[in-house]
Amino acid sequence: MGKILINISIFLFLTSLPLSVNGQTWQDSVDAVGKHYTEGQYDDAELNALRFISRLGSAEPHLKAELYRILAFISIARGDRAGGLKHFTEALRLMPELKLDRALTSPKIYAVFEQAKTEYDQAPRESVSISDAQLQFYKLRLEAGRRSLVFPGTGQLHKGHKIKGMLYIGTASAAVIGLTVTHASVLRRGDKYHDSINPAEAPSLYREYEDMWKLRNIFGAGLAAVWITGVFEAFLTAPDIDIQPDLSLSGNLENYAGISISFSF
Repeated sequence: MGKILINISIFLFLTSLPLSVNGQTWQDSVDAVGKHYTEGQYDDAELNALRFISRLGSAEPHLKAELYRILAFISIARGDRAGGLKHFTEALRLMPELKLDRALTSPKIYAVFEQAKTEYDQAPRESVSISDAQLQFYKLRLEAGRRSLVFPGTGQLHKGHKIKGMLYIGTASAAVIGLTVTHASVLRRGDKYHDSINPAEAPSLYREYEDMWKLRNIFGAGLAAVWITGVFEAFLTAPDIDIQPDLSLSGNLENYAGISISFSF
């Protein structure tokens, strides 16, 4: 069972299950992000907004502007005025005619938008930064790694990889249960062996104790493998987004059994 857990953890680490928006229009996807925001699901809204911004590329600038507007709302709701200002500036770069309904917008958000609009109108166009989405994306990866350090799978859920996250949680939970049960059995069998006064049954009692001790160690190794690969997978593997990192580490094993593996950070 422990060996199976180790194999599952390696499989999860080497596979990717990106989310897609197949079957939906881009407008439907943007509307879904807006719904997440209005329902207070800021993490989901932020993650999907960044993903869709990357997928849209240079197309549909009005939709990208809407996504940046939502990102600005999220930043301000979290108390990050500077982040809201950057997102509003990016939205204005894509859609200079962007306006907010003052009657439907909180004074706090509207004040940041007005500042962004004023600064955008006064600043040279080439000075506008477009790297904020990449910075936010790195923050998501760091947060995912931190969450998986607490328990495997939670970081994957944070990045939107729900199936992979549930598999990590399931395998880690199975390993924890197996480790707990087998450890308790090791203690019981050890006590039974040490308390035995019959020399004839001592060898069989010791074999039972030793077998259970080995099984407990296998569960422990399996749990360690799931935990370690979960953390590294959450931290190193990006959500389905096209932003390329500045640093990369790659290796090619094509000459060994036809396997090719590469990593990026």
